[in-house]
Amino acid sequence: KSCSLRFLAPWYRAELQRSVEVMFLKAQGFTVIVLLVAYCEGVVNERLVNKRRAQKKARKTFEESHTAAFDSYGRVIRYGMDVDEVSCEEASEKWKCTVTEFSRRMYLTDAEKLISQQVKADKQEELDGQFGQTGSESTLAKVRVQKEQKSRCAVFNEWLSVFEKDPKQFFNSYLGKNYEDYAALRRLAMGSTKNTKKAKKLKRHISLNVHGDKLPPYCNNANMKSFMTEVLTNVEELVDCVATPHTCSAAGDL
Repeated sequence: KSCSLRFLAPWYRAELQRSVEVMFLKAQGFTVIVLLVAYCEGVVNERLVNKRRAQKKARKTFEESHTAAFDSYGRVIRYGMDVDEVSCEEASEKWKCTVTEFSRRMYLTDAEKLISQQVKADKQEELDGQFGQTGSESTLAKVRVQKEQKSRCAVFNEWLSVFEKDPKQFFNSYLGKNYEDYAALRRLAMGSTKNTKKAKKLKRHISLNVHGDKLPPYCNNANMKSFMTEVLTNVEELVDCVATPHTCSAAGDL
């Protein structure tokens, strides 16, 4: 059984060819073929191992930057992403892999469930007036809160960039795919069954998350506050659609 040199990267081909020349000086016939096949198989195995490592790294990096996002009460703003496909290219002496296909999952991983529980517990401590206590527990809680706030701001900044390009598309399509509470409220406004109590509850959840006074310090600038005012205005219109469908001002856009 032989192994073709054309399947090897250029730097391996050159090294292998030099090795073959040396082997021909020292031996001949069957011995050279065995050594060549063994060497080739070792090179191929090493390439496959390196490729798998690069794939794993690309997958991990993507998943870490696309985890579920939560509001300050631990409720899901949007779910994380699952990696569907990773593509790799051999560049220089290493593999370069990137995630090329992905999809939004509609569940929380075990790690994300734990984060949600921690955020809820931290908020409860804050509401109970215990957040200012000293000690390692308080320090860890503050670190978690800062991480959650930065994560929320990353989501809000992404929303804003989409809104600035096309406000109508943002409300009609994008926001419902990237904010669970808004999607639920929009479904209520579009559906035949009108649940005013649930609509008001969703409105309250959204307000606690995006109101200008509730924005994290990392993104509570004037531009963001103005944008969130637009969001809340749209939310109010959807609530009106649930309460009084015949006077729904947003009916044409639903």
